[in-house]
Amino acid sequence: MLYRHLVWIYDRAERTDEGYWGRSYLATGALKDKTIFQLDQQCYPLLELAEYLDSESISPEKAHQWGATIDSILDVLLQRRASDKWVFQTNETPGDDPVSMQYHFSSNVLVWHALRKLVPHAETLALRKPIKDWIDLIHRDTLEAFTTTHNGKPIFAYLCDLQGNYEIYHDANDLPSVLAPEWSFCKANDSRWLNLFKFAFSTDNSRAFFPNGEYSGLGSVHTTDPWPLGDAQEMLFAHTLGDEKAVEEARIKVLKKMQWDGVFAEANDAVTGQVTSKHWFSWPGSVIAAAFIEWHF
Repeated sequence: MLYRHLVWIYDRAERTDEGYWGRSYLATGALKDKTIFQLDQQCYPLLELAEYLDSESISPEKAHQWGATIDSILDVLLQRRASDKWVFQTNETPGDDPVSMQYHFSSNVLVWHALRKLVPHAETLALRKPIKDWIDLIHRDTLEAFTTTHNGKPIFAYLCDLQGNYEIYHDANDLPSVLAPEWSFCKANDSRWLNLFKFAFSTDNSRAFFPNGEYSGLGSVHTTDPWPLGDAQEMLFAHTLGDEKAVEEARIKVLKKMQWDGVFAEANDAVTGQVTSKHWFSWPGSVIAAAFIEWHF
C-alpha cells in the first residue's frame, strides 16, 4: 500500500509549472491549487520515500527516476533559500494560512529531518545534490534564525524575516516542532523548545489555545476551536517530558473526541465536544494512531 502511494506521488501527482508539489489534489493526481508554494508539502514525499527505503527496496530504474524528481524538488528549495543562510521560504503555513514573514520554523525543521532521512539512500537514488553537506548547515541556521525571546525568556519563534522580526505563535498543524527532540533536532531540556510549548498550551497563545471547557486545547487560527491534532501534541509533549499523568489526561481527552466510526474531526467545540469543522479530517487519526502504536499511549 505504501509503495502504491509513492507511485501516485512520484508518477501520477501533477506538479506546478515551477516544478513543486501542490498543497491539495484530486484523486486523479490533478492539482487543485496550482500556485501556492508550501515548504512542508515538498518534504513529506521525500520523507515517505526515505522511510520506505529503510526497510524495502525498489528497482534501480524506479530509484533513479524518483531520485531525479527529488533533485528537481531540491532545485526548487534552493531557489527559495535565504541568500546568506540555509533556511527556506514558504508562502503558507502547514495550516494553509498565508504567512506574515516567509521563514517558518516547523517547516524548516521538517526540511532538515527529511533530508537527514534521505542521506543513507542518496546513492541508491543517484541524487546529484550533496544533501549530506547541507544537513549541519540547515540545523545550525534554523536554530540561529528562529531563536528569540518572549517575556524575557528564550523561545523558538513561529515565523521570522531574518531582519530581526519574529512572530510568537504555535499551531496544531506544526507537528515537526513538538517532534524536534524525538528527531534529535534539539534536546528535550532546550529552554527555547520548552518555552515554546509552555507558551503553546497557555492563554498567551491566544489565537490558537482555547482554555475553557472539557474539550479545551490547542487549535489554529485556521479553525478557531481545539483540534485533535493539538491534543496529539499535548500527548507527545508530555511523553517527551516523561509526564505520564499528563499523557493520560491528554489521551482521555482526545479519545472522547473520537467519532462513532473511529475517526477524528478537524476541530471540536471546547465545551460540548461537538464537531465544528470537517468530520472527515484524516490527519489527526493518522497521527493519533501512530502515537498509540509508537509510544503505546
